[in-house]
Amino acid sequence: MKEKRERQDDWRRAHYREAGINDKLIINLRDLSHVMRSLYEGKGSQKRVLIILHEEGGHITQRELTRRLEIKPGSASEVIAKLEGAGYIRRTPDETDRRTVEIELTEEGRKAAQEARQQRIRRHEEMFSCLSEEEKNTLLSLLETVRADWKERYQDGPRRHGGGICQTLHFMLKEDIGHEDAVKFVTEEVAHYKKTLERNRTQYKIVEETTQPDGSIIIKIKKQYNQSPVGDYLNE
Repeated sequence: MKEKRERQDDWRRAHYREAGINDKLIINLRDLSHVMRSLYEGKGSQKRVLIILHEEGGHITQRELTRRLEIKPGSASEVIAKLEGAGYIRRTPDETDRRTVEIELTEEGRKAAQEARQQRIRRHEEMFSCLSEEEKNTLLSLLETVRADWKERYQDGPRRHGGGICQTLHFMLKEDIGHEDAVKFVTEEVAHYKKTLERNRTQYKIVEETTQPDGSIIIKIKKQYNQSPVGDYLNE
């Protein structure tokens, strides 16, 4: 088993040495994504629920929590029941709408949430401890450029019409920062996205731009990539 693993490692190193620059970038991004998945709490983990509650001031509706977790309602109910059984949260029906259930941290839950949050902060610091502040800022700028470009090119399965496409883009809030900072980040991300379009000289039209109750932003956009004059397609 050990020899097989060593052969695989040797093959990967040889493959990496011979790869072109674009392939090396993809290999590194892929390997980083594997490490991040192994380090993170998981979409529906108890720690993530506690962190979200902490960010929301200690209380949230079950419907909103399920939406934030991006998991099925049944799965959300299961993890909520476990936290309730452990004494970390309490559930109470909303006084004005009995169909709505409010979830609130208990005192023990607040302590556990603060510890989970601190663990995440320490992990993030450790993950980039090999870089100086200047290097972090350079890396962040490059990643934001790539992310904005990939979002324009690949996100949400664009519907193509000849030389143009229709897209609906949802700029969602980051889960690992406070709500106020997350809303500010989304606003900056949308502005950066529009600047990227203009820098790439993409002909486009914002059909609709709406800010959601949670502060995230949805944009419906038409883009034209061929060389024909802007007109019929963008103005349909």
